[in-house]
Amino acid sequence: LEDPIVQVKFFTPDAQWTWFSTEFDQKDTFFGYVIGLENELGYFSLSELKQVRGSLGLPVERDRYFKPCPLSEVMKD
Repeated sequence: LEDPIVQVKFFTPDAQWTWFSTEFDQKDTFFGYVIGLENELGYFSLSELKQVRGSLGLPVERDRYFKPCPLSEVMKD
C-alpha cells in the first residue's frame, strides 16, 4: 500500500486539534489526517481552517518547522 507524504501541518495553539495535509486542490480543499475529537482521514478546507478558533480565540497556524514525512509516521503518534 502507498504511504502518502504529509506536506503541511496546521494546528490550534490553544486546543488539541491538528491537521496533516497529504493533498491540496490548489483552491480550498485539503485531504489528510485530522486529530481532534477523533482521529480520522478526510477532507477539510482552507476557508474552514481560517474560521476555527481555540478556547482562547487563537486562530489555526501553519507549523513552519514541520518537515514532510510519511503519513504512517503521524498516524502512529
